[in-house]
Amino acid sequence: MYGIKLSANDRTLLKNHITEFIKQNLNLDIIPKEVTNIIPKEVTKIGERTCKLEKELIEFENEIQKNEIMQNKKKLKDYKSDRIFINDDLTHREREKQKQIRKFARSEIEKGSEVKIGYSKVNINGVEWRWNETSEKMEKIKKAKTRTKHAKQKQDDEPSKDKGNDYDKQKQNI
Repeated sequence: MYGIKLSANDRTLLKNHITEFIKQNLNLDIIPKEVTNIIPKEVTKIGERTCKLEKELIEFENEIQKNEIMQNKKKLKDYKSDRIFINDDLTHREREKQKQIRKFARSEIEKGSEVKIGYSKVNINGVEWRWNETSEKMEKIKKAKTRTKHAKQKQDDEPSKDKGNDYDKQKQNI
């Protein structure tokens, strides 16, 4: 979690503050297992913003709690006083991959596309792109052909050879 201003270094106070923040802003009743305040060794300023901020490493009891937090983090978009971000704890390689994905997304935004970034994927104007681990590039995902309602109904109405065989077998057992 980045961007939240905490003055306490005591782990119990940090845990209580984060628990209250989760309740108030994400509407979840989840108590973190552990909260650690991490102060970066170096702070880099890029333009108006600070690149590396103090962050809290939050450990939860189980994966379900973590997933609930990650699914509800979009509620922080409307948080008024600070810009607060919740991200997964990524390896160096995963961070580099996400950096490339953001770079790809930024170029599409500059072209005027509507972009939504996820983990190892980007949705551009409703089309999904995923990161290919082998080529280390973004690839457009080909969607499976969707059948129309009429074509599906027609197929369901026609008995297949297998259905007929099963029906014949059931008749013989009677």
